[in-house]
Amino acid sequence: MNSGDKKKKGLDGGWGWLVCLGSSLITLSLRSLDPSFGLLFHDLFIELEIDSTGASFIMSILDAIVNFSGLLIGPLLKKYSYRQVAFFGSLLSCTGLILTSRANSMFHIVCTYSVLGGLGTGLAIASAFVALNTFFEKKRGQAVGFSMAGTTLAMMIVPQLIHLLLNSYGFRGAMLVIGGWALHSTIGACLLRPFESEIESTNADTKDIGRLFEGTWSTGMSKAEVASCLSISAFTDILARLLLPTIFDRLGLKNRTIFWIFCILVGIGRSIMAAQSKGVLLIITFVIIGFLRGATLVNLNLTVSEYCPLNKLPNAFGMFMVFKGLFVVMLSPLIGYIRDVSESYALCIHVMTLMISITFITWSIECMYRTFKNRKSVLAKQAQDIVIE
Repeated sequence: MNSGDKKKKGLDGGWGWLVCLGSSLITLSLRSLDPSFGLLFHDLFIELEIDSTGASFIMSILDAIVNFSGLLIGPLLKKYSYRQVAFFGSLLSCTGLILTSRANSMFHIVCTYSVLGGLGTGLAIASAFVALNTFFEKKRGQAVGFSMAGTTLAMMIVPQLIHLLLNSYGFRGAMLVIGGWALHSTIGACLLRPFESEIESTNADTKDIGRLFEGTWSTGMSKAEVASCLSISAFTDILARLLLPTIFDRLGLKNRTIFWIFCILVGIGRSIMAAQSKGVLLIITFVIIGFLRGATLVNLNLTVSEYCPLNKLPNAFGMFMVFKGLFVVMLSPLIGYIRDVSESYALCIHVMTLMISITFITWSIECMYRTFKNRKSVLAKQAQDIVIE
């Protein structure tokens, strides 16, 4: 058997599916908590007198650390295997969660939950995706889709579980239990067995962090250019999350309207990006998309709370998570399948833009109907007032 056959042996199957399971286990153990951040920390924030700005700052720091920790993956994977890096990152994240259970100030939460937990989560998840991309080539899209679907299923259960833990043990006890279940990520890390060809050659291309972002890598960009684009996009994402909510609140704009507008802009921006090759225009597109994405996601949950009274918000948010999870479970493997069949990341992006457009058109029809109905009601009331006079 020649070296080329050895390198292809085991791709798209075999132990790769256990690596897919390990990747999913790491992600769901460390990231499924994110949508329930407000639910988990609500009582503690009241006790420590932390306002919504402080809460946003904590999450923004977490997102920043998770995103920028990817810059450490390349150097670390040159010296250690992705199993070792993922295991270390998992332990680091779990330690951050456990130490957060003793938090008595905002600074404590930022240091343990945002910085320590974010760094560990970023290292573990990035390493898991490197492993996943190593074991899959033709079925890479499907594997990533399945691993994401498992995580989203966990996100549907976690809010209810956190609610039960808070009622039984309070914040500090619940946080210790959460730190314990996050340790399942170490089991996922153990499943990330190094690929056989990497054992024979320490210079294997599959250890390159650039494989995580094949859509950008396929344009011919270098590792430094890919890292720069991702860092810039992450920075503008965080910038939008920090700045825009305050501006929109002062302007009195509805969260749903903001989400509706920026959602279609994200879709259009991504399709434009898919048509670009490397160059200044592509970098500018990344900057714009990062900002638009941040503006969109920051209003996603707020759209739900905007249309629900406070007493119905927990159930409404739970229903929102269920439907979001179901759509991701159904559509993520489909997107991966389209990528595998067409071998085109651009087509996948255009399909996602089409899905966004369907939502945009549906909401547009609803908006026009509501406007027409309200105008009709106003005219009817005016006519009634004239008759009375």
